[in-house]
Amino acid sequence: MDSPRLHTERLLLRLPDASDLDQLVALAGAREVAATTVRIPHPYTRADGEQFIRKAQDEHQQGTALLFVMTEHGRELRGGIGLQLDPVHNQAEVGFWVGVPYWGKGYCTEAARAVLEYGFGCLQLHRIFAY
Repeated sequence: MDSPRLHTERLLLRLPDASDLDQLVALAGAREVAATTVRIPHPYTRADGEQFIRKAQDEHQQGTALLFVMTEHGRELRGGIGLQLDPVHNQAEVGFWVGVPYWGKGYCTEAARAVLEYGFGCLQLHRIFAY
């Protein structure tokens, strides 16, 4: 599966890599972020960030997930968004988080629009849901 790169007005959504680790740990490590998600532990360590990056790359290769980092103009990390794919039922669960300094600025809305468009358009999913 090719690595999609989704572009919006302000954001580039792409697979995470090792260069994201420091920003990932700093932003996802906030207690407020963990409190709004099911899967982000607190404290969030470098090992957690390394595991997430490996997981994103492995699941992408297996075709079971698309996990993106949200970067503003491809540089500064703002958060993460992804689709856990269920190919049997042609659906996916969307999940997301945004770093506390970027709350209320529309980043998640912008990223979600791009991911939903990609999921329904390119992947031809029948349903995308969130818990």
